[in-house]
Amino acid sequence: MELLEANPAVTHLWVSRDSARKPVGDVISGDVAREAAAGVIDQLRGLGLARDGAIVIERLDIILSADAERAERDAPGQGADALIWEELEQNAGEETRLSVSYLTFMVVAMLIASIDVLVDQPILIVGAMVVGPEFGPLVALCVGIVARQPRRAGTALGALLLGFLVGRMGTVLFTWAMTAIGLSR
Repeated sequence: MELLEANPAVTHLWVSRDSARKPVGDVISGDVAREAAAGVIDQLRGLGLARDGAIVIERLDIILSADAERAERDAPGQGADALIWEELEQNAGEETRLSVSYLTFMVVAMLIASIDVLVDQPILIVGAMVVGPEFGPLVALCVGIVARQPRRAGTALGALLLGFLVGRMGTVLFTWAMTAIGLSR
C-alpha cells in the first residue's frame, strides 16, 4: 500500500482488509496511468505479490476524474506508447490456438485475395487483410522470439504455417472449381 501511495501515477487507491479468502489477505485496488503500469507491476512482483497473492490488471476505457488526469500528467511517457508486457504475453498466448474459425477465416481471406487476381480490384486485398486472422499468431511469434520462449514461438509458427497451407489448399480448390465452371482462365 505504501508503494502505491508514494507513486504519483497511481490514484483512486482503496484497501479492503481481510476481504480475500483464497488466499487469505487484503484486497488493494487502484487506477494506474497506463504509461506507468509496467513499472508498478515490476515493483509489485518484487514484493512477491504474483507468488503469494495476485496482480490483476484490467483495462479501463474511460475514467472521468481530475485525479486520473493528474496521474497521467505525472506519469512519464505517453499512454498510447506504453507497452504492458504481461498484457501482450497473455493476448499472444490466446491468439495461437488453432481452431476451425481461425482456419476458416484464413481460407476466406486467401479466397478474397485470389479473386483480386481474377478481377484486378485492389480493394479486395484490403478486404483479405481485414478478414485474415494471422496478426495474432504473428504477434505471438514475435513475443516468443523476444521473450526467448521457444514453445510459444513454435506454436505460433505452426499456426501460421498450417493456416497458410490450409488457406492455399482452399484457394487451389476454389480456383479449380472456378475454372471448371468457366469463370476463370
